[in-house]
Amino acid sequence: MNLESIILGLVGAGVQVFIKFFPKFSDWYAVQKYKAWIAIGIVFAVSMAYFGLSCTALADTLGIAVACDQSGAIELLGAFLSILVGQQFTFVLFGKKE
Repeated sequence: MNLESIILGLVGAGVQVFIKFFPKFSDWYAVQKYKAWIAIGIVFAVSMAYFGLSCTALADTLGIAVACDQSGAIELLGAFLSILVGQQFTFVLFGKKE
């Protein structure tokens, strides 16, 4: 496992912690019917932002190794899955908020 995968997993965990514990958002999220799709949408947005940053001058500064081309888009799928796994693991770890 490389550092990038660990960072992406932590981003996923951070997304889930935000979903569960950020006061106004968690209250809104708790009453939504399609929670899983909302969480996946957030993870997708984070993945797209990560890919978007790879197309900027900040990519080197941030250590983003994903290329801004077709092969990078394929790597984006791996990043999306890494974030999603981290997010789902955190969901299972924290369980339901009482």
